[in-house]
Amino acid sequence: MKKLYTFALAIGVFHCVQAQVLHQSAGWPDASWSITGTYSNDPLAFESSPVTTENFAFDDDDAGSGGHEDNIAAESPIIDLTAAFNANEKKLEITVDYGYRYLADDALLFQYWNADTSAWVAWPGGLIPGNSTSVNDNFCTIPKTTYISSALDISAFTATQLSGFRYRISYDDNPAGADWNYGFCFSSPTIQSVGCESPSALAVAGITSSAANVSWAPIAGIQGFEYVLDNSAATPATGIATTATSYSATGLNASTLYYFHIRTNCGGTYSPWRAIQFTTPAAPPANDSCSSAIAITAFPYSNAQDAVAATNNSGFISVCSGMNDGVWYTFTGNGGDITLTVQNVGSWDPELGVFTGSCGTFTCVGQRDSAGTGGNET
Repeated sequence: MKKLYTFALAIGVFHCVQAQVLHQSAGWPDASWSITGTYSNDPLAFESSPVTTENFAFDDDDAGSGGHEDNIAAESPIIDLTAAFNANEKKLEITVDYGYRYLADDALLFQYWNADTSAWVAWPGGLIPGNSTSVNDNFCTIPKTTYISSALDISAFTATQLSGFRYRISYDDNPAGADWNYGFCFSSPTIQSVGCESPSALAVAGITSSAANVSWAPIAGIQGFEYVLDNSAATPATGIATTATSYSATGLNASTLYYFHIRTNCGGTYSPWRAIQFTTPAAPPANDSCSSAIAITAFPYSNAQDAVAATNNSGFISVCSGMNDGVWYTFTGNGGDITLTVQNVGSWDPELGVFTGSCGTFTCVGQRDSAGTGGNET
């Protein structure tokens, strides 16, 4: 039996804020912000200005085809970093909710103003990644995810750089020249100073019904990290110490939302907590594999089950027409005809296959795959 389905897994990143000398939301709309660059000001292209609305959004797709050059930036007013620097909070982090469909060659990033050289400089951490592959217009309709920047070290800033600091969100549809891409939408960013750099590049991989692997980037010169894995978005009071940059979670419950919280231990001081959430999928059916097939001992026989979480059978079955995710049954015939029916399959595209032999060394007896999604197979 074959099923074709789409499984959506939402992973969200959260920033748990502690009081800092600098903790400033852009608070859009804000007339003290400015828009600069060379760009189409057609309202279909410049979808939202942070000067007059709560978002910054640009649609390069509506800016015009045929190689139209667009680069646009939303620039903050001056933010004096002197007080944060004097309080020994010499790292800056930006948190923002955004939606962005990346196509090719476009560059979306944070930059900061170097008041000594009168030049914009790329924020550490590189380009902001795309998080949508489907929205073609009205980019504020993209479900926003949270982006947390890498830390900017200001410990070597001069007095002029501190007092004349600004930052911006910069977009160029192609730094090498004219291009035609999609677009983005940002909510108000928040910038804060910290004395101890927070963990960055949190990621979750290898998620199963009972396990997951969490990783984060190393930070030089620290004592280690503290982490907590639980089912609450609330900020922990303390955590388990580690010097590793990954954690393998086991013994998890199926179909359950988890939060992995982590902060940096700088030796007497701690960074703000960060967290990433993930949801474990449902446990596979008991007869998910050939070796655990349900034995049919008498006819007539019927069985109903939820097989949404069936897995890939260690790859496609190559005999008959080829089958993927499915559940297994075994029986011994009596020499007569046997009719098999798969029905009430919902949104699956079912396939029915009958084999002889042992697991991994099948011979095809017959298969049926003609009804399409939601159909029955006999």
